[in-house]
Amino acid sequence: GKKLKHLIWIPSAEKRTRIPCVMYACKNSRHTLIYCHGNSGDLGTVSDEMRSLADLLQVNIIAMEYRGYGIHQGTPSEE
Repeated sequence: GKKLKHLIWIPSAEKRTRIPCVMYACKNSRHTLIYCHGNSGDLGTVSDEMRSLADLLQVNIIAMEYRGYGIHQGTPSEE
């Protein structure tokens, strides 16, 4: 798969897992956009789009992976 250069792991409320996220920092930005990808994507398929959006809007941008998608372990759930 695609190597994610800006990958970070955030502890989940469950404490036994971590949530994979991609974060792009825009120099001198005071705003952060939370990007939620659609159900047919994952962080690898949207990382280039996120980078372009961060540059265009001049904001920091972070996206998380949904459970069971991409590199996030577990089973997808609507709960």
